[in-house]
Amino acid sequence: MKKLIYLFVMAMLVNGCATTITPSTPLQRKVIESKELEGTYEDTFKSTISILQDKGYQITNSDYSGGIISAEYSNSIAYGGSESYSATINFEKFTENRIRMRLSIYKQLYNSIGAKRLKFSGLTSGIVNEPKLYQDFYNEIQKEIFLRSQFKK
Repeated sequence: MKKLIYLFVMAMLVNGCATTITPSTPLQRKVIESKELEGTYEDTFKSTISILQDKGYQITNSDYSGGIISAEYSNSIAYGGSESYSATINFEKFTENRIRMRLSIYKQLYNSIGAKRLKFSGLTSGIVNEPKLYQDFYNEIQKEIFLRSQFKK
């Protein structure tokens, strides 16, 4: 019985640790930031723009033939500061209905007078390394692609 309890506790600890690991190498970050989606290039590109806009991002640059979108989002945080997010998305067509994407998000913090800060109000500037954020983003894009494909029929 003690062995069973020990195995259960160890499994819970290992499972808990696995979900909190943040990427520490460029390869680990690439795995988190990249995803293959089902859909045409056109539907994927347009769906991504739509989801970015739904999330409050302003499209700063888009190049359909080059396969890149850049967007920014800003909001206020505590003590009069603000945070700004810059997103860059690259698209690569694998097959007619398979697109590989890579989404990179960078967060920049500003103090109350607009000066850039590495840390402010307990937050840190830098590359966003939150696997759930990227997964949720890709899930929303895949849903939008599906909806677009249904309207074409």
